Amino acid sequence: MELWKVLTIDDDALMQKIIKKELQQSYDVISASSGQAGIDAALSELPDIILLDVEMPGMNGYEVCDKLKHNDSTKHIPVIFLSSLSNIRSKMLGYEVGGADFLVKPFDGGELIAKLHSLVLLIEHSKEVEGQIKQATNTAFLAMKDSSELGQCINFIETTYGIKDFDSLAHSFFNICHSLKLNCSIMFLIRDTRIFYSCTGNKCSALEEEVYIYYF
Repeated sequence: MELWKVLTIDDDALMQKIIKKELQQSYDVISASSGQAGIDAALSELPDIILLDVEMPGMNGYEVCDKLKHNDSTKHIPVIFLSSLSNIRSKMLGYEVGGADFLVKPFDGGELIAKLHSLVLLIEHSKEVEGQIKQATNTAFLAMKDSSELGQCINFIETTYGIKDFDSLAHSFFNICHSLKLNCSIMFLIRDTRIFYSCTGNKCSALEEEVYIYYF
């Protein structure tokens, strides 16, 4: 079974060793010793969880987390802040930039493992729910496609993705209209140019064109 990957970002080498010793039996631990190195590691390794020190020289933990949460590749990765500061303000700053949890240094190894375990369970539950939602959505979509009128409309929308010219698009649209026993006409507006089509195959009447021009 593949181990969950944990990235620790901390300028304290001793703290890095302590964390790795506590977690190495159950997690794949990778380390970075500065804010920028942590961001680079997060982008290249895409860990499951990040342990992030708050008090670092240069870019602090809050700034690192903010950058990670504004990157599409890493914004989903939960961050646990590690800090010697235990005041409410420090914790609130962590949550404001997107942190999932906050652990005060010095901490017990068992406490860290418990927090990671809880976060892993939450991630697994979220993935399970996401999978159920996706499956339900696909089932509903297939059910809609199987129903007559709605299914035809959905099929038309899917077909349009591969159509490259207006003649084919109009023809496809009129096929749907005919099956629904509808008569209509179309106007495509491309910049200042108007292109008209009628479901009869004939040219749109002057009145039809005038109505389109009036409203569009």
